[in-house]
Amino acid sequence: MTYGEIDGLYGKNEETECTIFYCCETAQYCVQGSTMVNTVDRNTIFGTIADCKEHGEPWNVEYSDDCDCFTWNQSIDTLEQFIEAIES
Repeated sequence: MTYGEIDGLYGKNEETECTIFYCCETAQYCVQGSTMVNTVDRNTIFGTIADCKEHGEPWNVEYSDDCDCFTWNQSIDTLEQFIEAIES
């Protein structure tokens, strides 16, 4: 599977910088430090990541049409922990 991380933002009223871990094939992502893994449409995740990388802009997850996928048993602080959560 294709995993990665990208600069991001969360919070509509007060944007907070963050790192976002993602998996392209499952269209899942998690904000670093969260226990919540979310899912978006596959086209959304491919398009969003490509746009952010091309323009050098962060992904603001507050504007993504996503759904809660599952809650992990601890905070996800690294890409390796995200991969473990997805593959469990």
